[in-house]
Amino acid sequence: MKKLIALVLALAMVAVVGLASAATITINRHSTHTAEGANVNVDDDTAYHYYKIFDAVVPSGHSLTNSNIESTKDNTPGFTYRIAEDSVWLSTVQNMKEYFKLTDKTEDDGVYLVELVGDATAARAKAMAALLQAATVDGDPAGSIVYDGTITLGEETTVDDGYYLIVTTGQPNLVLATTNVTITEKNDYPSVDKVVASADKFAQIGKDVTFTATVTVPAGATLPITLADTMTAGLDFKEITSVTGKNGATINKIEGAVTTGYTFTYDANTSTHAFGMVFDAATVTANQGANIVITYKATVNSAAVVETADSNTITLTYGDFKQWDTDDLDENSFTIRKYDGSDTKATKTPIGGAIFELKQGSDLVKLIKVSDTEYRVADTTEAAESAKSHNSDATISNGDLVSDILTVDDTVITVKGVDSGLSYTLTEIKAPTGFNANTTAQSLSVNSENTYEFTMENNKGTELPSTGGIGTTIFYILGGLLVVGAAVILVARRKASN
Repeated sequence: MKKLIALVLALAMVAVVGLASAATITINRHSTHTAEGANVNVDDDTAYHYYKIFDAVVPSGHSLTNSNIESTKDNTPGFTYRIAEDSVWLSTVQNMKEYFKLTDKTEDDGVYLVELVGDATAARAKAMAALLQAATVDGDPAGSIVYDGTITLGEETTVDDGYYLIVTTGQPNLVLATTNVTITEKNDYPSVDKVVASADKFAQIGKDVTFTATVTVPAGATLPITLADTMTAGLDFKEITSVTGKNGATINKIEGAVTTGYTFTYDANTSTHAFGMVFDAATVTANQGANIVITYKATVNSAAVVETADSNTITLTYGDFKQWDTDDLDENSFTIRKYDGSDTKATKTPIGGAIFELKQGSDLVKLIKVSDTEYRVADTTEAAESAKSHNSDATISNGDLVSDILTVDDTVITVKGVDSGLSYTLTEIKAPTGFNANTTAQSLSVNSENTYEFTMENNKGTELPSTGGIGTTIFYILGGLLVVGAAVILVARRKASN
């Protein structure tokens, strides 16, 4: 009889046989098939159900050795595979004549000897395992045979000597026959990678950012894949912009007449920072060996933590296997130091009373006044309201929406929620009392390290009227009055002379 070897077969597993009287099975994950990295994590609760198909009987007084493992008769130092006539597996095995031959063991009523038919190739083992699995509760559709027990990943499980079917959650299965076995599973599981667009790595409050989640679907994947995306409180989900699969084909949302693809879950009343997607089994199977790519947008809101990385996490669930990935998003800041041009100190003392407008490109950036020394960019909802100006409104309180920035004495002004990837300008629209204004728009060099300080000096002197004010009109009026006065005096003197 040919031995029923422990093939890695359908599961691409490696079995190491230890010939001992007590049978144990241990399953480990191969190190090259676990998701690793600073921002990638795995929670693997994969269940391995085992089913005993045949008994492996070792003759009394003999032990199993490499030299006799192929022996099949009780009068030879080896072992035999047997199945009882009342076994729940008997009818299934009897119908698999292409793979198994059963011989009635007359001296032991109610027992059949089993031998393998044909070559023990990986392809045949995979087909054989699939037929056996179909009879079990792990089949699809589920059969009636219940598993004998569960093997926990990484833990040694004691079993009777025998020939076993082991089924992993959502994976192909394998058949093994042995005593002590350590199995290193090399199955690939789906994985997900999440990145924010490089241009959006540092984002201004109120702006949209684009994320891409890439799901790698292994060749053997057949179960649904669930994604749960959890963003920080500083991001509001906006929209899914595209979902593509193998060869760039669009994957559609399941609704109406669309019966395969993905389901989408989002409830703004519960949370604006999270959404879920489930790709059905048919879609997963259709995209085996390819990537599913999801692109979506979120809007940075006022809860964004400036100068601190906001970690955003996406979690993939496949059966009992979970893997998650994170990517960070940040918002930047800069400071304003307005000083007296006559200040000779190395670190200039800030002066108050200057008013600046901040623009991003040609757009005025509205701000929330957090305190006298701190402002942050308003989010989309806040910026839709009417803003106050330090140049025209007598009363401005902390928390008000403003269109400009007022400097104070002795302390720099901090502006938060800007994006180091965008171009900004500051324009002084009013100088401190007694100083000349510098009304030319000044470019900013905001950096991702949040160390940029905008500095501008003001010099004391009489402030000349700017274009659009009364301009030179006042001088024409004064000149005219002087001419008229001179004429009056001249006429009066001539009358006096006469």
